Amino acid sequence: MAIACSADPMTGWEKLDSLLALLEWQTAKEAIRIHANLSQDALHIYAALLIFIAACLVFRWKPREWKPWLLVLTVQSLNEVFDMRNSIADDGVIYIWGNLKDMLNTMIVPTLLMLTARYSQMFGAEADTENESSGDEPEV
Repeated sequence: MAIACSADPMTGWEKLDSLLALLEWQTAKEAIRIHANLSQDALHIYAALLIFIAACLVFRWKPREWKPWLLVLTVQSLNEVFDMRNSIADDGVIYIWGNLKDMLNTMIVPTLLMLTARYSQMFGAEADTENESSGDEPEV
């Protein structure tokens, strides 16, 4: 199977535009925000919490592990790529401080949950010490 390549740098952006049109990501986010009566910041926080907890339940990951945190980071990074592309399409400018604020709002709760689960007894598990496993290492 051959993959057609073009020297035109816009080919990739055109494909991304097609993907954005298909997903209608921005429209869906705005609809959720309006119907839930949430601010943009609150939507990021709730989405992060939902992804973190769902990852723990679905994949049976422990909150103390890095995996659910990394999944939230990956989803949020993709979201910010879509947001930046939308900003470029709208007015040709990327609002980097807004994107950084979104990343902070999204990652603060999963980070606090992971660190609390890892280094305290709040969730009923023993706190990590130097000799104990965090669950990140493969079991033999």
